[in-house]
Amino acid sequence: NLTGEQLLAYLKAKIEAARTVKDLLDREKEVTERLKAGAEEKVNVMKPKMKEAEKTMELKEELTSS
Repeated sequence: NLTGEQLLAYLKAKIEAARTVKDLLDREKEVTERLKAGAEEKVNVMKPKMKEAEKTMELKEELTSS
């Protein structure tokens, strides 16, 4: 069995550890949200590039068929 002081120290350490874990989880959630937002932006930017690549391929096909 723990004495009153030992129990108090144990509970304080447990609370501090829980706060640290919560902070880490909050940071991880924030980073995940940023990455998702960044991925959405990248998808929108990549769409025109794909169309340009298709046009380039069409031009190359036209040049080789001529």
